[in-house]
Amino acid sequence: MSLLAKLGLCIAAGTAAGALLAGVLAREVLLLLIGVTVVLLAVQLAFSGTTAVPTGRWQLPSWLGGVLAGISGGLVGISGPFMVAGTRNYEKSSMRRLLVAVFLLEGLVKLVVYGVNGILTRQSLELGAVAFPAIVVGLVVGAWLHNRVSQDLFLRILAGILLIAGLEPIITALH
Repeated sequence: MSLLAKLGLCIAAGTAAGALLAGVLAREVLLLLIGVTVVLLAVQLAFSGTTAVPTGRWQLPSWLGGVLAGISGGLVGISGPFMVAGTRNYEKSSMRRLLVAVFLLEGLVKLVVYGVNGILTRQSLELGAVAFPAIVVGLVVGAWLHNRVSQDLFLRILAGILLIAGLEPIITALH
């Protein structure tokens, strides 16, 4: 079985579990837990130049990154940082190719799981349609920049993006 297929299955299982847990745990607790975890990933990436989790000999396997990404995505819609951590051993071009494919699969899984659980609403579909052009522009700019930055700068930019992604749920939970 290919790595992409394995990650797809892990994400699907995690997304289903996360969607089921969403009604069990308080939203603020979930946001704080995920936000703090993502901030720690960002700090480690910024200082170590790797996305291995945690520091030391043990590193997050790709399949576990997929499960955690699915659970987090099912709970609060944030999955990317865990997939980044799970793909830490790839150079930037390989990482990008894998993450693009994984996020496409994950998006399809989320549509099904969210639809079955009643989370997917007309309002969320309309918001997705409005956001789509900005996403396309971001992908084009990111692809253009990708070939113009070193592996080191790529990892530092990624750390900054993860930091922002981790702070947002923390701020939301505290307000």
